[in-house]
Amino acid sequence: MKIYYDIAVSGSPLQRSFTYSSSEEIDPGTRVVIDFRNRITVGYVLGVAHPSEEVVARTKDLSEIIDFRPLLSDAYLELAKRTARYFYSPIGKICDLFFSASPKIVVRTRLIRSSYEEMPGFESTEASVDSEVFFERLGRKKGRVLLDQWLQEKRVVWAIGLKTYTAKARTDYWVRPDASLSQALSKLEKSKSKEWAILQHVLFHMEERASQLKKAFRVSDAVLQSMVKRQLLSMEEMDASGTAFAEERETVCLTARQKEISQAIIHGIDNSTPVREHLVYGVTGSGKTEIYFSLIAEMLRRRRSVLFLIPEISLSPQTIARVKTRFPEVEVGVYHSALKPTQRQREWQKAVSGETKILLGTRSSLWVPIPDLGLILMDEEHDTSYAQEDAQPFYDAKRVVRWLSELGKIPAVYGSATPRLESFYEAQELRQMRLHTLSERPRGVSLPKVHLIDMIHTEKVNPFLSKELVRSMDTVLSRGKQVFLLANRKGFAPFLTCAQCGFVAKCEQCDVSLTYHLAAHRLKCHYCGFETAPYTRCPSCQSPALSYSGYGTEKVEEALKSLFPNKRILRIDRETVGSVEKLNAAFQQITDKKTDIVVGTKMISKGLDFPEVELVGVLDADHFLYFPDFRSSERTFQLLSQMSGRAGRTVSDSLVVVQTRSIDKTPIQRSAH
Repeated sequence: MKIYYDIAVSGSPLQRSFTYSSSEEIDPGTRVVIDFRNRITVGYVLGVAHPSEEVVARTKDLSEIIDFRPLLSDAYLELAKRTARYFYSPIGKICDLFFSASPKIVVRTRLIRSSYEEMPGFESTEASVDSEVFFERLGRKKGRVLLDQWLQEKRVVWAIGLKTYTAKARTDYWVRPDASLSQALSKLEKSKSKEWAILQHVLFHMEERASQLKKAFRVSDAVLQSMVKRQLLSMEEMDASGTAFAEERETVCLTARQKEISQAIIHGIDNSTPVREHLVYGVTGSGKTEIYFSLIAEMLRRRRSVLFLIPEISLSPQTIARVKTRFPEVEVGVYHSALKPTQRQREWQKAVSGETKILLGTRSSLWVPIPDLGLILMDEEHDTSYAQEDAQPFYDAKRVVRWLSELGKIPAVYGSATPRLESFYEAQELRQMRLHTLSERPRGVSLPKVHLIDMIHTEKVNPFLSKELVRSMDTVLSRGKQVFLLANRKGFAPFLTCAQCGFVAKCEQCDVSLTYHLAAHRLKCHYCGFETAPYTRCPSCQSPALSYSGYGTEKVEEALKSLFPNKRILRIDRETVGSVEKLNAAFQQITDKKTDIVVGTKMISKGLDFPEVELVGVLDADHFLYFPDFRSSERTFQLLSQMSGRAGRTVSDSLVVVQTRSIDKTPIQRSAH
């Protein structure tokens, strides 16, 4: 007896599922192999279908069952369906998100003919042919027509083979000076110049990758292992995050208010209240993370797993370090798009198997099917990075978290110093979530003073630096403290223009202005990645009167080098910290006070905690205010408030300077209060 199933087709751009049949009982959430429009691919069983007679007549059989047991629970399947319906996203692509880092399944297909009569696409002696070779010989269009006809006439049949490719892990190690180095040093023969060079390098940097040492000094594993045996070096396997970022933190006791909020959330879990969502609204530096940690500890005590969402990869090194320091006895997983495929696959497998107890990641980690999930934490819930808007499938992680909380009957905790307006409304008016407020920083530390500078009337050092901001920087730097400056663009200059005819260099594909990057000496499109060499003459009128206008992080960095020649300046944007390792290194520089001034894009505004930062400067608040978005006022206020929170995390005497030409606008005025 045939059973009919509702199947979502992997990779299909269509907003619908399809009906297939099988003689076997298959659980929902199982992956199967199907013939979809004469293409063998993977499908996801959504449930049993009840097709009409007309549909039954043209229904195909499933080709193969991939999974021995379903990896997607009923809750995750319903989550996929709701997301597809609400955001009008293809259900197949939504299901693909659950398996984006799973071991890759390659479906190899061959066509086997039933007789040796002459058939186009087959050589005369071939009993079978690879399907891709068949289509190459005949072309896709003609091949599909013939194949469909032959399958109906049973002149050919499919032969299907499945192969699972597990990404090969390449383990790397951190190499550090050994604790017994001083005793072992006398045993090292100075004639071994390479070993001396390696040792000097590691002593200077205190930490280096084994792979980098082997490449730089042209040595093998055996040389490093020999130095380890002689107690000159120590080696530690790197985890998936690749992080070497570390910071020392004292043991923190919850304040009375933090304890009250934590207990209220736990009380709601114990009593199975209908309201499972909680909004923790606390000023920057008020200790929301400590509440998260208290809740994580409670979930671990109950043997439940925790999903900890952060909006940006830039937050991961510091957050990972804090979580691992607080919970050294449990497996902490890290999952985001910047991981290498081998690392993502390993983290996915550990999380799905239940080995990982705390999974920390960006919005993509929301789709890892975690067993025994007991709590979802969503830090900086207001952040726009939680929405996938640039490519299918579209979704907003905040709404998906809400559905997962409802379907899995698990609590969801959202935290922010500047929550979305709708979150306030849902908490205060609709009572869909409970609101918990933290109005003060712990230990009596006050919020930084915010000073607005009117760039129309103030004296300026250059178009983007006021004299007042430069004086404030000088004062703070003289005390040995650090400065953060927020610039709105990466690169050197956002426009290359012709003074003769008004020409503006634009991308050939996107028609947006090209940004000049000084270090690379290239014009680049920040949308599609197109780049070209800078023009020496105007392509429109051939005039040499070309000039760069506007500014980016590179131009700010150059200006600061002239103003503060003896200070160490660090630039943080996608150009300088394009990998997790570089980001870790940059944050470690700040923590170790090896830099004085940090210039960065919005990456430096989100949830970072560096105690030595006493001055924050926003170079141009107007850029964010006049962005063509109906939420621009709300997001300007959020950004300025978040940026202010990077200053004075442990001391009261800190300052935030906001430069603007719209000093009377409400979002800018409100950010100063």
